[in-house]
Amino acid sequence: MSSINNKSTTLSISDIPHFNGRNFQGWSEKMIGIFMMAKVYNIVNGTTTKPANTEAPVAPTEPAEIAATADSTAALRSSTMWSQYNIHMSSYHHLATEHNWKIANWNDANSKAMGILNQALDIGIWDQIKDKTARRSWDWLKEKYAKQSHLELMEHFHFIKDQKIDLSDPNPQLAVFMHHYQAIPDAMISP
Repeated sequence: MSSINNKSTTLSISDIPHFNGRNFQGWSEKMIGIFMMAKVYNIVNGTTTKPANTEAPVAPTEPAEIAATADSTAALRSSTMWSQYNIHMSSYHHLATEHNWKIANWNDANSKAMGILNQALDIGIWDQIKDKTARRSWDWLKEKYAKQSHLELMEHFHFIKDQKIDLSDPNPQLAVFMHHYQAIPDAMISP
């Protein structure tokens, strides 16, 4: 059995809810929890974005050669320029390493989020998002499926209308009732 491991949390692949195009609202709420446990929700919701190539540091240019003369000031000036260049180069290497580290971390988190989506989605839905980033995939799924279908709304209304609560153990039944009630948009429920 595969699992997603973090220092404090192990998430089994069987814990990932499956989405077949129905009940996006309930599925997406569970997925947000899965993404949070996997520590990739900031990638999915766009809080953390991939560093752009334009953010990469630019290497400093080498100083111009100073003609060799017997004058000690020219040698001192050349030595000072090369010292400053080496300081700038050291800073550049540090910034370039940090930039590459950020890109690698973003790529890892994006791959993990896409792997979770791969396990959660029907193959037909996955095929439509597999070449996108996790953020673009999540946005696409919300745009396509967030609006409830008429049939789903009617199923919620039908369940609420027909529910009979056994008072010997009402809590689980009330939880199911609230799930169906909360799935109906507020605008459809008269006060």
